[in-house]
Amino acid sequence: MNDDKLKILKAASDTFFTRGFYKIPVDDIASSLKMSKKTIYKYFPAKEDLVREVAYLFIKTHSENITGIINHNYNAVEKLFYIFKYLGNMLINVNEQWFSDIQSHAPEIWNEIEVFRSRFMTRNISGIIEQGKKEKYIVNYPSLIMINIFISCIRGIINPAFITNNKIPAFKALESTLDIVMNGILTAKGKNLLKNLKMEKT
Repeated sequence: MNDDKLKILKAASDTFFTRGFYKIPVDDIASSLKMSKKTIYKYFPAKEDLVREVAYLFIKTHSENITGIINHNYNAVEKLFYIFKYLGNMLINVNEQWFSDIQSHAPEIWNEIEVFRSRFMTRNISGIIEQGKKEKYIVNYPSLIMINIFISCIRGIINPAFITNNKIPAFKALESTLDIVMNGILTAKGKNLLKNLKMEKT
């Protein structure tokens, strides 16, 4: 990727994730970079193009990082724990306004994010669940049901409406979701491991 384009994307990401994007003029991005708007429009003809590229970079970066956790030689409980922990840290660093603006003012981009994360979660969580069953960490419930519970939980928590309408911070809600879901699907052996992981975290 061109250096200038990458700089623009990084500056836009820093601004959008802190303040949202709907009320942010392109001038603010240009000013932070000491760059002309003309240069920004060379790579992003419209503000919507910049928002879309920022969203795609956001998806790419986080999916690659989560894939790294999945491909590590962790057991299934560790993988699920570290994925939830990663998502929680991500939510701490992204202002709620970003998610709200995406859903309200760029719904087609939000829909793309929804489709991507559903496919990503279905493909990867199913593998972790099967691994956990073999390791005797996860109870032998139907995998399809457990996968859909995970997807529904992630979709419900990392969701602009939930984030905007509830006073509980999204990352705290995600921690509670981890406890509720994991304690519902883990064996006694798995619950003990999760308890130890949470103790290491504190």
